[in-house]
Amino acid sequence: MNLASKIILGFLIVVALVFFYLAMYTHDLRGWQRAAKSMKTSLDRTSAENALMRNGDDANARDALIQMGAAPEKAAGRKQLRDQLSRLVVDRGRLWIGSVVPAANTPGAPLIFTLQADPARPTPLSIEPKKSLYMFEGSPLAGNPAANAQPGRYLGEFVVLENPPVDAAGGKFAVAPARSMSPREQQKLVTAFQAGAPWIAYENLPHDRYGVFDGLTADQLEQQFPGVFTAEQKKEMEFDGKDFIAAEHTAGRGDASGKYRRPLTDYGHALQTLYRSRSLLLAEIASWQQDLQYMKFANEDVQRQIVFRNDEIKMLQAELARTEAETKLVQDQLAKVTKKLAEVRATADRIDIDNRRLVAQLAAQQQQAAQALETAQATP
Repeated sequence: MNLASKIILGFLIVVALVFFYLAMYTHDLRGWQRAAKSMKTSLDRTSAENALMRNGDDANARDALIQMGAAPEKAAGRKQLRDQLSRLVVDRGRLWIGSVVPAANTPGAPLIFTLQADPARPTPLSIEPKKSLYMFEGSPLAGNPAANAQPGRYLGEFVVLENPPVDAAGGKFAVAPARSMSPREQQKLVTAFQAGAPWIAYENLPHDRYGVFDGLTADQLEQQFPGVFTAEQKKEMEFDGKDFIAAEHTAGRGDASGKYRRPLTDYGHALQTLYRSRSLLLAEIASWQQDLQYMKFANEDVQRQIVFRNDEIKMLQAELARTEAETKLVQDQLAKVTKKLAEVRATADRIDIDNRRLVAQLAAQQQQAAQALETAQATP
């Protein structure tokens, strides 16, 4: 083998090694690409699963899993579970579940609150005297036909009485309303007694929080809380947590993340304002009722005065009729007297004329007689 053949053979061997290396590199690159694609699919699936675990209502993550051939189950995510947990325990304090019966059938009478022991959730069967309790109506008992009231209604604030104690060791306590109750509140208590559902006593008044009414439509809110929220409030709750749209939503409702946030309600402040306003209104109503009594008394006095004046008018009208009749009689008599007087005056005038004529005649005769006497005396 000459030198040229050796050079060519060596060149072919080098080229073959280069092609072999390139072939092995290409094979490994495709393998890495398949592995990367598989890993990306797994990563996308894991990301979608994590998104569903964070928020069970994530429609994009659910659609992505369905496109990957998975069948995700509908379950609450961490967000929903956290909201549920928040609804149950955040800022709630202690709570007691029990049955309540009135100690007497009179408005404002104390109530007998009997605690119910729950082995699954042990609750201390003790409440400190003078403790304020916020009472709510619980869910109706199963199989109770008298359970006709809506569960979850707020029944009022009560205070644990220290005297007389009922049976603190047996979980029975006497409680009374913390303030005077209106007839409507008393009727609500009567309805709760008739329903027979357990009562839930909270140590702290529950707080309004975001997420409490997530996912509920206006119809569902009205069904679960009939007559509680206004149409405007139900509209606010439907928008809560959704994307804020400046052209459609109320200004100032958007948060930093671009979500719509309804205004929260301070139930404690709202109740205190209600009680204060009710006290002022009751005082004003009492004042107006007193004024109404005064007006009734004044009206009755005026009515008596009207009756008296009407009687007096009738009496005066009768007297006026008599006076008018007497006046007519006097006027008639005056007319007769005037006529008679005129006749007498006419007769007197004629007599006066006759008397003057007679006096003149008598004077003439006397003068003639005197002249005749003087003549007779003068003759010898």
